[in-house]
Amino acid sequence: MVTKCREINRGRQKLPESTRIKVIDFGGATYDDDKKSSVVNTRQYRAPEVILGCGWSMPSDLWSAGCIMAELYQGDLLFATHDNLEHLALIERIIGPFPRRMLQRASELKSPMAEQAFDSSGRHRMERVLSLDNASHVRESTPLESVVRRRKDAWFLDLLRRLIVIDPERRSTARDALRNSFG
Repeated sequence: MVTKCREINRGRQKLPESTRIKVIDFGGATYDDDKKSSVVNTRQYRAPEVILGCGWSMPSDLWSAGCIMAELYQGDLLFATHDNLEHLALIERIIGPFPRRMLQRASELKSPMAEQAFDSSGRHRMERVLSLDNASHVRESTPLESVVRRRKDAWFLDLLRRLIVIDPERRSTARDALRNSFG
């Protein structure tokens, strides 16, 4: 997604020049019962279940939508990365720990990513598997709550908390997100 932005507050925050949004590129769209590729979504909007190889469905689209909304709100990518291991570390840092049962499922599916990224307690092995630069980038990242700072936008933070949920079974549906949004 390419968005022209203007900087405000002496370059600390970027805002889109326009709030007009067009949804495009449905090239990867499938029906639920169709055979699917194992890797989908633009990297920075890729859901954790896709990265871990646990399969995916409509909830991965809701994760992506939440990431895009956070980007439009703050003017920067929520997960600025081009690497799976770093991406998983950023998710843990920004959203919170991965559910044990999700990591267990990834292990049962023989996901090399889960085995490489997480220790036996379910924590990311960041210092052992990331470069110094990548680990530093992860440590500098802040929790999701820091994206939305204005009290009047608390409804938006609530929406992000329901869309950007690590466990796809606990992620809000589009219908529920729309029903419970817009403060």
